[in-house]
Amino acid sequence: MVVEDNDVSRGLMTYLLESRGYIVASFEDAGSALAGLPGFRPDLVLCDLLLPGLDGAGLARRLSASGAASGLALAAITASDRQADEIAALAAGFQVLLRKPIEPAPFLCAIEEILSRTEEDRRSPMVALNGLRRLRPSGRR
Repeated sequence: MVVEDNDVSRGLMTYLLESRGYIVASFEDAGSALAGLPGFRPDLVLCDLLLPGLDGAGLARRLSASGAASGLALAAITASDRQADEIAALAAGFQVLLRKPIEPAPFLCAIEEILSRTEEDRRSPMVALNGLRRLRPSGRR
């Protein structure tokens, strides 16, 4: 699932994911994404942090509070390079922070990394993927 208000970014992410065989539902705001969830059970939610209305952090908190995020990989997407935004995204329940602009090869590599993680590993946050900088799940080296 892609939740992004910018048409170009949303289209690019959707295209890249579909080109790898993923089935993608894309939405331009958090309200539409929440409404679409009952009919579509994604493995991954890619969500822009700065959305009109309910922002990305709010969406992550709602998904977590409702139990809908159980077993999902939650990835925030942002153009911000502020560490405070990374911390806020992780505190809201995102496990991964992807940086804009989206570069196809690193983006697809990051998606493969995210989806290859077990459900248990997904609960261990990763700080950033664009350059593949991350925190390892506890107990692993």
